[in-house]
Amino acid sequence: MFSRYYDRTFVRVLTMTITLLGALVLSTAASRAQQYTAQEIIDSGHKFFGETSGGLATVVEKIFASYGLPNGYLLGEEGSGALIGGLTYGEGTLYTKNAGDHKVFWQGPSLGWDFGGEGSRVM
Repeated sequence: MFSRYYDRTFVRVLTMTITLLGALVLSTAASRAQQYTAQEIIDSGHKFFGETSGGLATVVEKIFASYGLPNGYLLGEEGSGALIGGLTYGEGTLYTKNAGDHKVFWQGPSLGWDFGGEGSRVM
């Protein structure tokens, strides 16, 4: 009598353990698939900025070491102009693995003694 009870209990516990371990492994693999690797970011940066961006790999590696793998990145252009105070406008595309690509826009003030304009590409 005890033998059957323990056999059933053992099988149930073993089944639940295998199921939970399988779910854990699959969720870990899925979360990795939703993040960008350093090489993916570096390749995208080289395509966007050109091959002259030699320091990009060093910067990306340092950021990844500090903050971990990202699930998105932004490529765009920004322009600003100022006469004592100024404005900054930008537009670009936010690339994500889990939510698709999205067009984004940003703007903001620039305060302080300033005169001139600037245009740049941003990542």
